[in-house]
Amino acid sequence: MTRHDVPADRLSGVQALANAKSHCALDPRAARIETWEAWGSAMQIGSALFRAATSPEPTVECTISGKPRAIHATRGSGS
Repeated sequence: MTRHDVPADRLSGVQALANAKSHCALDPRAARIETWEAWGSAMQIGSALFRAATSPEPTVECTISGKPRAIHATRGSGS
């Protein structure tokens, strides 16, 4: 498995962004679908992290790389 093949569920927001940037370094015209997928995953992870940080609910439902996920919120309903 290369650095570019790391599944989105094993990436943090920072790692996902770095992965997307490295795809652009290798594919500056963004002509490969893998580059678009890396940026899509980074956007979805960032959105999920923001929702988890601001949600009053204990979990948030999101889709990352085409898979539904439940992310634990950092605030929770008791905050």
